[in-house]
Amino acid sequence: MKKKNLKKLVNYKNLKEDLMLYFKRLITLVILSLLVSCSSAPVAPLSDLVLSFKAAIPILANNLMMQVKSKQGMLDKFNKKSNIVIDPFINTKSHEVLKVSQQIEEIFLAETQKVFGEKFNIQSLTPDNISKANYVIHGVIMYEPYKNQGNFYHVKSSIVDKNKGKIIAKSDVWISDKKLDYTPVIDSPIVISNPQSITEDIVEIEVDADVPPSYNSELEIEALINKAEKAYDNKDYKTALDLFTQAIQQQSSDKKSMIKAYIGLYRTNINLKDLKAAEQNFGKIVSLNIDKNKILNVKFLFEVSKTTFTETLAAEYHLWLRQIGQYFQQNNLCL
Repeated sequence: MKKKNLKKLVNYKNLKEDLMLYFKRLITLVILSLLVSCSSAPVAPLSDLVLSFKAAIPILANNLMMQVKSKQGMLDKFNKKSNIVIDPFINTKSHEVLKVSQQIEEIFLAETQKVFGEKFNIQSLTPDNISKANYVIHGVIMYEPYKNQGNFYHVKSSIVDKNKGKIIAKSDVWISDKKLDYTPVIDSPIVISNPQSITEDIVEIEVDADVPPSYNSELEIEALINKAEKAYDNKDYKTALDLFTQAIQQQSSDKKSMIKAYIGLYRTNINLKDLKAAEQNFGKIVSLNIDKNKILNVKFLFEVSKTTFTETLAAEYHLWLRQIGQYFQQNNLCL
């Protein structure tokens, strides 16, 4: 009897928490709806709120969509659905796409479809949909001080009107969760010291300002890399190999995109057991990174409390050292 009562109590507690979360989101959406009911009204800032990840990301998505809706003209409001694509959110410290980036993307896709499905089509950014996209969502994830309350996760996002080349929406949320999944989708063999995509530039631009002139060309390569990373994450290494190779063949002058593509190609060849190709890829990572950033930080990992390298990565370390040595010798440099 006591077990039954305890079970009822737990169920009641869970139901109460779900209802509280639902009403918080509902109230926030009502407020946002009122604020954007006419196009000249400003959207309420969310940056003063600290919320759970489960509550914050849907609110962030809805806030941005309402800003886009408020910016559309009368003709847009009666036309067919607008197409939105979402670029994976980037961690500003490691400059990588994380597992939590995928969670954010899934919530954005589901929430936009649920609340604004009659107005917008939303998909992940790929080479297949980039030409039809009207708007592009970019975002970053940070862990930084919040007022005087210690460090919290901070998610910032902006939306680009692709046809006009302008930022049309911008918002951010602070997250109270103690730990988010910071596992990288593709683990880089080097410590990346600078941004690897245009996303980190976009989120710093103010609303109504123009995007950089290189935006569209960089976005095309980003779309290829995104599709390649999804194939890699699904362990479809042959498809990932083809897509990363296509990205490299674009011969972009944007070295940050090329470094990202070569990192993906390196990891893919490691998984395909093609160490010769992987070594060539790592050599390109070394040369591009030193040429662009004037620095090379390689992730040599040691066994705990030992001076020996981690056994599972020892084979990779040998090829790293060879390529680093060759680069310095060919360029008459020394460590």
